Amino acid sequence: MDNGTYTPVPPGYGEVSWEKDERVQKIHDLMEEKKELLLRIRKLERENAELKAEKSRMEAGTGHMLEKFEGLAKPLIKFINENFDPHTTITIGPLGAEITRGEMAFRTEEFLAD
Repeated sequence: MDNGTYTPVPPGYGEVSWEKDERVQKIHDLMEEKKELLLRIRKLERENAELKAEKSRMEAGTGHMLEKFEGLAKPLIKFINENFDPHTTITIGPLGAEITRGEMAFRTEEFLAD
């Protein structure tokens, strides 16, 4: 009921404050960004765990291959040492093997392209 008297309205009461709405929206946006970042972090953590597992599997396979290679190489090393001088090498490729002797050698990286 209007009795003709003026009652002041306290600031922020009954009126829309655009500044407050913008702050609320900014907080909301930041929370959404945080949620997206957390999802990305979880995804990266899963990928990291998968890569570590793959690395472990590869290292286990490499260890087995190294043992196998060592078992094949030792008889050749013994053969060279018993039959040739220390300048002899054996090169093995997919089509054959070659015994070579180094008479003279010079090494340079001066002309390598970057």
